[in-house]
Amino acid sequence: MKKSKDVEAWLLQMNKIFRLHDYSENIKVGITTFSLKGKATIWWENMKNFKHICEEELTWSDFEILSGRSIYLKDTMMIVKWSTMSSIWDL
Repeated sequence: MKKSKDVEAWLLQMNKIFRLHDYSENIKVGITTFSLKGKATIWWENMKNFKHICEEELTWSDFEILSGRSIYLKDTMMIVKWSTMSSIWDL
């Protein structure tokens, strides 16, 4: 559960940064994916390949959905998913 909170806090921190700057949606994704480390980078590369994602065309909202954040916030049953996903993030 702590790791899922770490992922959530990290995404919230990214949103705070984006509120200070007038970045386009796809630049937000680029900045975010550039900052991924370790297993999170592997997760992202696998996600892009599996879903045939063009990172340059992906919006920040779409990235949040792919990362599970929006689902997590809307459905508390997704805590199990978050626990699994957060275990691969190296935060």
